[in-house]
Amino acid sequence: MIVIGIDPGATGAIATITMNPGQAPSLSVRDIPCLDRGVDVPRLTDLAPALAPAGTHCWLEANTGRQHDMPDKAFRFGLNTGQIHAAMTCLGFEVHWISPATWCGRFGLRGKTDDTDCRERAEKLCTIYPQARPWIYGKRDGVASGPVDALWIAYYGLVSLRGGEIPKVLARWAPKPARGMDNLDDFEAPPRARRTTPEELERKDTTLA
Repeated sequence: MIVIGIDPGATGAIATITMNPGQAPSLSVRDIPCLDRGVDVPRLTDLAPALAPAGTHCWLEANTGRQHDMPDKAFRFGLNTGQIHAAMTCLGFEVHWISPATWCGRFGLRGKTDDTDCRERAEKLCTIYPQARPWIYGKRDGVASGPVDALWIAYYGLVSLRGGEIPKVLARWAPKPARGMDNLDDFEAPPRARRTTPEELERKDTTLA
């Protein structure tokens, strides 16, 4: 079984996780081939078939522009993501959209606000796949956020295909399911307040007098 995870963008990456019976998982990470202002689609169409055969499930991050992003940056990011989706679909891959909130929330990962969050994601990933270190750590022990996210996205796809179970090592980080309307069998409505009758109001007024 091969699963593909893609973190789009100029610093993004394409990651694959290969599972063979009786063998350790095999990882592979490639940078997104880019031109000056977008994805190099011809190079991507040459690269992807060499990573996995047509029909392989591929999870592509569907991100949204941030409020402070410049319109030109938001447009180019959306264009890049669309080009990747079109290329992978035309090559015969089974492409699934996945939002950052979904795959991060599944494994209890925080959003990236600084280098500490990136390093935390990398260290948690290495608890599952120690062999990922050469892919995600660069010079001076810096973290390559694109490969890290692409591998997490691929791992989300692998977990989804396996029925949603995650290793025990991740269980302590994964958020517990919310207790709410999704669990109707366990839901207990609060008791309704009883209305005061006129006789009780009259009796109360007499007591106060």
